Amino acid sequence: MAGGRGTRFGGPGKPLALLHGRPLVEWVAEALGGAHSISRVRIAGSSHLPQVARWAQWARRGFEARHRKPLEYRGTPGLGYVEDLPPALRGLRGPVVVAAADIPRLTPRQVDRMVEAHRASGLPALSAWIGPRRPAGINIVSSEAVRRGEASPETRYRLRVPPGPSDCVGKPPAPGGTGGPWNINTHRDLARLQKTP
Repeated sequence: MAGGRGTRFGGPGKPLALLHGRPLVEWVAEALGGAHSISRVRIAGSSHLPQVARWAQWARRGFEARHRKPLEYRGTPGLGYVEDLPPALRGLRGPVVVAAADIPRLTPRQVDRMVEAHRASGLPALSAWIGPRRPAGINIVSSEAVRRGEASPETRYRLRVPPGPSDCVGKPPAPGGTGGPWNINTHRDLARLQKTP
């Protein structure tokens, strides 16, 4: 999901903000592309940031050569996460991994572990959380349930991620911020993460 207004970030440019010389959306796309459980990667953008569509077109050939799976772009109205899910998932079937474009610490292994946890759970949807109040920005949803207009998975099916190393979504920020932020909400978050290797 790369089509938000970026209000906390100070504008809609967050998916293309650079971290170590690469756009945030690229870090997430590469994590999804490297996951064995993912068969295609779709970037959902909006008119708030048309440059994301141009980036996806530019990145497509190299991405597909590296990962041997398609990278595609889908426009959404840019109304919000829940409102943009139906058009983002149009044409897809079954469970779909949905990740925010602002979680550059996501890894292919974390994606695969979450998909394994979802399959083992038997639940229709799954949302990774860091503690009781902090969503990790990655969900697995039923494309069919989204089309039917059912509630967002975050409210019903949570995979709790304990503070510290995790089998599913990795290591959340250490106390005091030594590991850098998990997701990027502000320029300050981005600056902190720039200091990590």
